[in-house]
Amino acid sequence: MLEQAKSALDRLYTARDNARFLLEARGADTEADRALTDTEQAFAKRGEAALQAFDGALDDDFNTADALGVMFEYVKDMNIALSGETTRSLIQSALETLASMCGVLGLLSGRDDEIEPDVADMARQRQEARKARDFALADQLRDQIAARGYILEDTPQGPKLRRG
Repeated sequence: MLEQAKSALDRLYTARDNARFLLEARGADTEADRALTDTEQAFAKRGEAALQAFDGALDDDFNTADALGVMFEYVKDMNIALSGETTRSLIQSALETLASMCGVLGLLSGRDDEIEPDVADMARQRQEARKARDFALADQLRDQIAARGYILEDTPQGPKLRRG
């Protein structure tokens, strides 16, 4: 049961971290401020409905089982709906919805997810080595990053660094 709980908590952290990465990857991109598409508007409405259902479950004799079910269904929806093309405002809204649900239950507050500056620097050096086609150096830096307990994923939005 402890392994299941750890796995469930990891899913929450992963959803949050993926959304944060997408938000950061959008940077100052002006396209990131465009109007929401119909699909994005539908996701935003599902987020509002999820928050209401979550609150409703807790108002019903603190029914945490149903509240957790709503929260994990929303996380699944986030993982499908959010992408590198999603607007910053929608990504931020999704993060706030997730934080609101998790905050009530005291979740996602205990893990230090800050990337050490020297590890972030190694990731930047690796990216530069890849651009220069120095794959031996890039592989060496990846190994050093992994030895420090981090996982480096190459995504269309750029390298994604997280604790392993």
